[in-house]
Amino acid sequence: MDIIEIKLLNLPSGSDKSLLFYWLLIRKEIAPERLTYMNMSDHKETQFRNFKEGQLTFNDTVGKYTPIESGKSYKFDVINPPDLNINLIQRVENYLP
Repeated sequence: MDIIEIKLLNLPSGSDKSLLFYWLLIRKEIAPERLTYMNMSDHKETQFRNFKEGQLTFNDTVGKYTPIESGKSYKFDVINPPDLNINLIQRVENYLP
């Protein structure tokens, strides 16, 4: 499972965050799913993203996603765009309008 946070650069920075950002949940063999943004916050070095489908917390190196439906937490490493797997990049590009 991967979660990708994408900031659209063609909108003013003051735009509603649900329009300015895409958060995609990507699972093997399943089409990417856009998470439904509710709110975001941060505390010290930790970022929080709340979606209709679950909660995401992360810092510069690690993160955790907990879907509401299962309550099971998935841990992952934070990877910057230049280091993303080419297959993952292609799946994101194919999804975006």
